[in-house]
Amino acid sequence: MQTATAGDPALEAMAGGAGSALARGGMLTKILAAKRAARSGASTVIASGREADVLTRLAAGEAVGTALIAATASLAARKQWLADHVRLAGKLTLDAGAVRALAREGKSLLPIGVVAVEGDFGRGEVVGCLAP
Repeated sequence: MQTATAGDPALEAMAGGAGSALARGGMLTKILAAKRAARSGASTVIASGREADVLTRLAAGEAVGTALIAATASLAARKQWLADHVRLAGKLTLDAGAVRALAREGKSLLPIGVVAVEGDFGRGEVVGCLAP
């Protein structure tokens, strides 16, 4: 089985256009889907659907097709998924001390570290924390 890193820009360049007269999507669509899955920490296999019993063979561990390996660790992938899917109710601009406390020291945010507030939000809603 061939392997590559999902999200590698060289794969997108090699994949070309988005389909042919016989199929929808083409290789570029498959490469982009694998890239999106990789952001969640999932590796992907692209294999020909014309091969006999291809899914059963893959499930049995046979080397069929090309494996696109996720380069993102699972915790980082979870954070990326959240960043892609969460809607922010507001934004907080923080001073340098608050940024340091949150990002480097794992501390809680105190009101004194907030220099600006954007949006209308309540307790439990998701807000973005922005560095100055």
